[in-house]
Amino acid sequence: MVRVGAILVLAAVVLLPTAVWADDGPSQDQVNAVARKLFCPVCENTPLDVCPTEACQQWRDVIQTRLVEGQSEQEILDYFAEMYGDSVLAQPPPRQWAAWALPALILVLGAAALIFWLRSWTRPVPVAAQAVAAQEAADEQVEEDRPHIERLERELAEWE
Repeated sequence: MVRVGAILVLAAVVLLPTAVWADDGPSQDQVNAVARKLFCPVCENTPLDVCPTEACQQWRDVIQTRLVEGQSEQEILDYFAEMYGDSVLAQPPPRQWAAWALPALILVLGAAALIFWLRSWTRPVPVAAQAVAAQEAADEQVEEDRPHIERLERELAEWE
């Protein structure tokens, strides 16, 4: 029984420090989970977690340091957005909803205007309205031509 207790104490003494020393901060997966939500400051539209540049490595080191300090993921993202602008964020903040909604609104209004305009081309004009318009145009033409017609009739009468 003493041997079992001695073995357990010895195992605890040997394994306990390795467990304590093994916890040297956040894992690379935790760092990459935050880095995935940021873009590289050098390469355009490249996520920070896959970019091999030195600048990205430095940013990942900053993320790791801030995670060790106990900052949350959102606090770290806010820090980078404050330092470098919202363009480093992979997902824009909700306060920029107009940047996403305005193009969609313009597209919908443009499509509605186009449909209205095309439908006005295919809308038939009532036949009675066409006939009245044609008759009015003919009457106006006759009134404009009346002096010429009278002169022509006089000249034809003189030739007979």
